[in-house]
Amino acid sequence: MSWQKGKSGSPSTQFAKGTSGNPNGPPRILVPQRDLHVVEELAAKGCREKDIARGLGMAQHTWTKCLHEQPEVKDAFDQGRQRLHDSLVNRLVQLALKGNVACLIYATKVLLGYKESDGSPDQRPIVNINLPGAAASLEEWQKQRALTVQAERVDG
Repeated sequence: MSWQKGKSGSPSTQFAKGTSGNPNGPPRILVPQRDLHVVEELAAKGCREKDIARGLGMAQHTWTKCLHEQPEVKDAFDQGRQRLHDSLVNRLVQLALKGNVACLIYATKVLLGYKESDGSPDQRPIVNINLPGAAASLEEWQKQRALTVQAERVDG
């Protein structure tokens, strides 16, 4: 595809005057003002960035450049993601309040900062296993074992 100023493969792509550092390179592609609502809507629906780029008719790396170089594109994307966030949190709280136990536990942990334990994740639990009739020392165990062996001989 040859690069011509003002023409592209998509009706929503717009070229900026000048180039991005290479005088012989293609002109810079921008997201036009009229497509900012598309960016916001797709972001609000939870679309991946590569799908937003496809929706705008541009490559993902071009989308990434636009996102970083055009503040209005970043704002539209952030507003869409904020709408998605608000919608998901609202639904989570609704389900939790209706009695969905998994949502209730998740919401209290994430939204309210609850934890399952107060211990540090670096600490490992100390486990002591006490069996009934277990000897307190090696000598006591050896005595218990000798008595058990004698009892088995008498019974057997």
